[in-house]
Amino acid sequence: AYEIPKRDWSSDVCSSDLLNLLQGLALSVLAGLGFAGFAFTAFSLAPAAHAAALMTGTLPFQTSVLAVLFLGERFGRIKLVGLGLILVGVFLIALQSVASGGPDHWRGDVLFFLAATSWAIYSILAQRWRVRPLQSARIVFPLAMAIYLPVYLLVFEPKLHTVPVGELVVQMVMQGLLATIVSMFAYVRVVVAFGAASTTMLTAAVPAAAVLLAIPLLGEVPSWIEVIGIACVSGGIAATLLALHRRP
Repeated sequence: AYEIPKRDWSSDVCSSDLLNLLQGLALSVLAGLGFAGFAFTAFSLAPAAHAAALMTGTLPFQTSVLAVLFLGERFGRIKLVGLGLILVGVFLIALQSVASGGPDHWRGDVLFFLAATSWAIYSILAQRWRVRPLQSARIVFPLAMAIYLPVYLLVFEPKLHTVPVGELVVQMVMQGLLATIVSMFAYVRVVVAFGAASTTMLTAAVPAAAVLLAIPLLGEVPSWIEVIGIACVSGGIAATLLALHRRP
């Protein structure tokens, strides 16, 4: 059965309601600057379909490896089978996506992988330091903004005044509220409940969902390789949910 050994991590956890400065900076760099920087740079170099397979798709494997190495987690047979199916499925979907990409897309693909690595490390630290959802929401992104905003204003010459007000409001709500504060709160809440490895294994549904949504939205019919990949990912997620349900 899935089990986290009993360990005393009190030395890793700040006794106050706020994380100490070094912990906050580490989480901000990983989840805010690192993940966002790698991911959005990659989007300018490679198609979004590659992100689903190479960023979100590789996240469960990277997080699981780190959880075994640094948290001492052990996986039961059902969860190992689920992880194996997810890896096979993501590999098949990624193989199809990368094979249809341009010659320079590999640079973006590498950055997508590094974005997943950054988020995987953040997930492990959030569990190890027992970060609470409200802590993550009010510390990670404000610190990331304090670090990045001066650089953005001084170096990149922003032209926000040229953007329509309506578009700015939409992006503020979507990117500034939902995709950051709300999603961070929800994600850490699930990590607290199920652990980093189990949480990221559930995100493996993204590559399969992207392929399926492309049928009605884009008229793109998946190849037989992608169909097999979707079936493997679906089976892996089902195994993960079964392992969580059986968890004492």
